[in-house]
Amino acid sequence: MHQAVDPRGHALWTASEAAARACNAGVEGYTEFRADTMEYLDAAIAADADFALPKLVKAWVLHAARDWKHATTIERLADDVERCVDPCDDRAVDYLASLRFAGEGRGVESATTLEGLLDRHPTDLLAHRVLQFELFWNGRADWMCDIVERAASHWDGTVPGYATYLSCRAFSNEEAGRYEAAERCARTAVELDAANVWGAHAFAHVALMHRIGFDRVESRSFYCDAMAPAQSAHRLPA
Repeated sequence: MHQAVDPRGHALWTASEAAARACNAGVEGYTEFRADTMEYLDAAIAADADFALPKLVKAWVLHAARDWKHATTIERLADDVERCVDPCDDRAVDYLASLRFAGEGRGVESATTLEGLLDRHPTDLLAHRVLQFELFWNGRADWMCDIVERAASHWDGTVPGYATYLSCRAFSNEEAGRYEAAERCARTAVELDAANVWGAHAFAHVALMHRIGFDRVESRSFYCDAMAPAQSAHRLPA
């Protein structure tokens, strides 16, 4: 069933080319804070009702809102995935288990499950993004940084989404107090993708709160230059 792959070569468990394309667009949209993420995920679900991944991504997007009004929808999506997921689809199985743990308030178990997923698939950009949010809200900055750094040797400019990975790396290092590494990764992320809003966000954290200060013209100019294309690229605010 999994002829299709994501941009980094991970198998997509669907026989529908349309579902695979829409899911890839939705996942990339989520990792890049695009406002059209849900539109693509819904299109993927409509194209293949038994495709687990877009339902999981939609559930994680809603979970990230940290709003109880989404609880029923998240539970319904998780139940749908439970019904249709192929047990050989190890990524979907782990995303589901982690989602269940997160919904029960078991943040450590949720993060540990995603950490195991990334140990097997270090270029799974979706897992990096989801895990970063979970560990941030659990106050686990050092753990967050350790995971993203362990994956670094698997990433370079030839891997699609490298700028987005660097933005995750920048944010993790900043939260862990490693400001020079954070600034370096943030700058490179924005240089590779002028609309990389998370890289600009991480840079702003370093600049405003820790080391550089926006009184330096160069720092202020870099941040403003980085945010301008992001704001015009149909993206969600950071």
